[in-house]
Amino acid sequence: MNYWIKFFSFVFSTAVCQQVLAQPFQWQSTTPLPIARSFHYSFAHNGRMYTLGGAQFGGGQNGSTHFAEINPDHTLGPWTVTTNLGNDLYQFGGAFDPDSAWVYVVGGVTHGGPLTGSQFARVQGNGTLSTWTSTTAMPSGKTGQGSCLYRRVLYQIGGYLSNSTSVYYASILSNGHLSAWLTTTSLPEPLAFTYCVAFNDRMYVFGGHTGTTVSNKVYFAPINANGSLGTWTMTTALPDSLHGIAGYVSGDSITITGGAGATITTSAIYRAKFQPSGGVGTWTYVGDLPVPAAQHEIVKTAAKVYTLGGENHISGYLNRVAFNPPNPNAVVDGNSRQTPPRDFLISQNYPNPFNPSTTIDYQLPTNSHVTLKVYDVLGREVATVINEIQEAGHKSVKFDAGPLASGIYFYRLSVRTPSGQAGHLVATRKLMVIK
Repeated sequence: MNYWIKFFSFVFSTAVCQQVLAQPFQWQSTTPLPIARSFHYSFAHNGRMYTLGGAQFGGGQNGSTHFAEINPDHTLGPWTVTTNLGNDLYQFGGAFDPDSAWVYVVGGVTHGGPLTGSQFARVQGNGTLSTWTSTTAMPSGKTGQGSCLYRRVLYQIGGYLSNSTSVYYASILSNGHLSAWLTTTSLPEPLAFTYCVAFNDRMYVFGGHTGTTVSNKVYFAPINANGSLGTWTMTTALPDSLHGIAGYVSGDSITITGGAGATITTSAIYRAKFQPSGGVGTWTYVGDLPVPAAQHEIVKTAAKVYTLGGENHISGYLNRVAFNPPNPNAVVDGNSRQTPPRDFLISQNYPNPFNPSTTIDYQLPTNSHVTLKVYDVLGREVATVINEIQEAGHKSVKFDAGPLASGIYFYRLSVRTPSGQAGHLVATRKLMVIK
């Protein structure tokens, strides 16, 4: 058979057969943002979704703030304008304290270098924001920093252009103002556009840009009783080198979404469990965003997870808003995996692009005959990775592309139960070898 006919035949059959493969994140679109934006901040409170500032479609910064009602079916109502930020702003640190309903915006960029200023406003009963009030400025300017709130202490971590290893923290006072900013243990390396969360008296940072390269490193540090941080320790690296990711904590797991590598943006979603020792466990692919996105916002409510805005290498700035169940049954760690899984699933390989090896995760709800093959862009088979009967469960295989030239390839997973009772399932993903 002609190679092109063979290739397009298997791609067409894959597109049809993939419809029966389970997708753990089934996103539903809802009311888009009023304007496409990235580097903004979003949060939910009292049945409403909020978005503040950001870099906007067409260029420039945006100081507008909006909110939308979260309907009973979890869709968003129309966006309503509320009190603008004190200035047009993006790449700032945002944080929301649900106990006091104060929202904070720290640092960022407007029409010059990194800013030192901090401002706050309160979410009022009717959903609008009060007037923004200036409060204690940081010791020096930050932009593109990680921003975390933990036990009424606000942290600003790393940043872009300057102060890229410094960590500042300040307490929220009873009147909403911030105490004097203090400096605590610096990051082990410069990190801009890093993602941070605080969990169980530890601070975590995930990925970021060092100024010269994109990082896949994950660090954590103990949070002391006075709010300062202890020594940073490296733990399990991300599957890919990424900056501009967003995520959320659910139970004892951390989920990260999207992000940008050196040249492209990803849609992949990964999850890992926080470990009692302080690190994180193995990262497992659990799905995809609706589209690739970086510098986007993820907001988790009690019932849903929302993704808002961002940017990618295909469409530029995004105004897309979508929501999805938090997916608590997704695979997260070897000690807590569902056995057997309920659905067939194959992940995007990681890392990708790669040299020379990459990992492919997949799951089988029943004992099955599994074939995993790799093809070039002409549809020619270049490698057989798996061809055997396997027991139900969560699987992981490493593919070594040592003999292959740089370029785009496709890996195809074919699954058939020995009895044929579950039919024949096929899925294909693209991988890239760079040497």
